Amino acid sequence: MRKFLVISSYAPPAISGAPLLMYNILQHFPESSFAVLTSHSGIRKNGDSNRWLGVKYYFFDSPVLTVADSQQQSKFQRLKFALKQFWLTKLMGELFFVIYLPVSIVLKALEVIKLENIQLLVAYSDAGPALLSTYLVHLLTGKPYFLFFYDLYADNKLPVVHRAIAKLLEPALIKKAERVFVMCEAVQELYEDRYGREVIVIHNAVGMPPERTMPPMMAQPFRVVYTGTVYWAQADAIMNLVQAIEGMQDCSVQLWLYTPHDSVYLRTLGIEPSDKVIFASGQPSEMPAIQSRAHILVLSLSFNTGYQLLINTSSPGKTYEYMFSGRPMLVHAPSDSYVATYARKENFAYVVDKPDIVALRQAILTLLNNEKLSIQLATNAYSVAVRNHLDTVNASKFKKYF
Repeated sequence: MRKFLVISSYAPPAISGAPLLMYNILQHFPESSFAVLTSHSGIRKNGDSNRWLGVKYYFFDSPVLTVADSQQQSKFQRLKFALKQFWLTKLMGELFFVIYLPVSIVLKALEVIKLENIQLLVAYSDAGPALLSTYLVHLLTGKPYFLFFYDLYADNKLPVVHRAIAKLLEPALIKKAERVFVMCEAVQELYEDRYGREVIVIHNAVGMPPERTMPPMMAQPFRVVYTGTVYWAQADAIMNLVQAIEGMQDCSVQLWLYTPHDSVYLRTLGIEPSDKVIFASGQPSEMPAIQSRAHILVLSLSFNTGYQLLINTSSPGKTYEYMFSGRPMLVHAPSDSYVATYARKENFAYVVDKPDIVALRQAILTLLNNEKLSIQLATNAYSVAVRNHLDTVNASKFKKYF
């Protein structure tokens, strides 16, 4: 196996979907086979201590500048926030980071390549710095590289300067890569059609949980649970759920949002807490237990974003955690989205594919009252997860290319 360097703006144990999915695959690689070059930003001391990869970590930035524990913000983080408040300073800030981050990453990568005898680069997609830096290191050293896309790159919702660079860079980046990996067939089809080259699917993957049977429905209030980050790609669908549940007076139903965000942030999205909408949090390692206690698990994608191609090719990692939970899943996402299409094809979730509040209420009531349907959907989901989304299976597939 060629020794490789993972280059990414994030890495486990940062609390979000992409670092967790990275952990699920790379934990099965020999610890001597790779190193990680990443940022301190997002890696908190109060993060999940079980999610560190057992390899050497290198950082391209300063922890004094970038890390803010708990709610306390560093001067660096406060400066970034201030720059975003005005379009001119926001643009200037983007230009600064477009220069600062790639230069920092490239310089550190050149050092690590020598220290670790690196033979191969593996870039994980982000807003662009890791991808651009990997390409530059390749040009400087001749080292081959793999690309691993969690989402679309040039068609993503990026800051203005990053978007311009992505449009220019993506064709050369994909053309020159030794291998290109994506998380689902929708992105595979798009990139193969666009660039005329092989693109390989390594599915979002999770570990096999301890075997358990589906627990019986608990007494009211019924718990409709969402776990994970909430941002523009989920916000309007979450708001639909809030409205649906707030209007359910005939039975006691609560929406529990387990997110890493604080209440101030969620309120900026228009999501207010109430006796029916509960804000909660938990570590990634706690999510399986939290999910298995839900009456219904919700997977949502926004309907009105202006980035329909991105939404339609998204493959949220929480989908595959939910599949192993033993609980019925409600997918609220556009009809042409990959997750809605996948759920209908494999019959592993109840799908509401229009922003219809009445249909959402009916879906929730159906899943709460039709135990046979709920058990069938959960059983189908488990079977699909075992077939396509086990971390050991996908890690073995990934290893073959090294």
